[in-house]
Amino acid sequence: MAEFCGERNRRASAIPDPPPAPDPLRHRKGHVGRGKPRPGRNRASGMDQQVRGGRGERISAAVRPGLRVLSIRDTGTSVLLLALAFGACGDPSGPPSGLPPPGTVGIPAGGEVDAFFLDREEVPTARFAAFVTEGGYETDSERYGWSLVFHEPGTEPEDARVVASAPWWVMVEGADWRRPRGPEHPSAADDHPATQVSWNDAAAFCAAAGGRLPTSAEWAHAARGGQAGSPFPWGDRSPFAGEPPANLWDGLFPTHPGPGDRFPGIAPVGAFPPNPYGLLDMAGNVWEWVDGGEPEFRLLRGGSFLCAENSCQGYRISWENRASDDSAWNHTGFRCAF
Repeated sequence: MAEFCGERNRRASAIPDPPPAPDPLRHRKGHVGRGKPRPGRNRASGMDQQVRGGRGERISAAVRPGLRVLSIRDTGTSVLLLALAFGACGDPSGPPSGLPPPGTVGIPAGGEVDAFFLDREEVPTARFAAFVTEGGYETDSERYGWSLVFHEPGTEPEDARVVASAPWWVMVEGADWRRPRGPEHPSAADDHPATQVSWNDAAAFCAAAGGRLPTSAEWAHAARGGQAGSPFPWGDRSPFAGEPPANLWDGLFPTHPGPGDRFPGIAPVGAFPPNPYGLLDMAGNVWEWVDGGEPEFRLLRGGSFLCAENSCQGYRISWENRASDDSAWNHTGFRCAF
């Protein structure tokens, strides 16, 4: 599906450009990582900041709702490079030394980024399920008992609670990585990216696998695939000219999916051609958590299936999204670095 070329959702040809569509940011302070939500914490205050109640009435907000939306910015050439001691041996400009972990691609050093390994694909549901089963892990969405799910406006339940500034995001009780759209919907497919995972969940998974989340600079370097200055992982071509190179929103977001959209939502991992390094889905499909930022402002890269020509440009390598470390949606996943 698509989002806007230059801001946030892009995949349709010339259409009127409404203001960029914000993504929601759940307020969940008082809970980080594997711990339990703080005893006695009043979650109503956080919900008041971002949702409307049944029948659409707006709940009074204790703080401005604008504080509860993801911010996106074009980092351009001044990407914050978070240096990471990697300890590569041999030619510093060559691929990383040692045996690559299964399912990874060796990314050569470049600029201020050392060589490293990166998962070839976004972590699929089957792999995340094995991690949960083996370690008894409980995700943030499971602890909270709800998560945010995309609905085309007008398709949400009549009594739905929605994000006031982005009403296509609906609070759904019981939505988590097993059933990303909620308990009344089918289970997540094994070959789809694991979604409804927070930054905390993604970091825990990667640590258990012996890796970590890539830094934002590493992710951008890998996405470019050795093509200096390329705005997209596939090169210079607009994603809305010719055969779609990624799973974006083909149409007018959020109400009119286009006829050229191959997938009505998330696509299986690897459904589109790889970039020159052999990495799959470095743009579109699901946003990917990366390392960096602070608990209230963790970083995401790559855009999602909700990026359309009139809305988000997350599929541009230079773009970042931000959210709190316990936020999760059905359009956000991750991959690990080693």
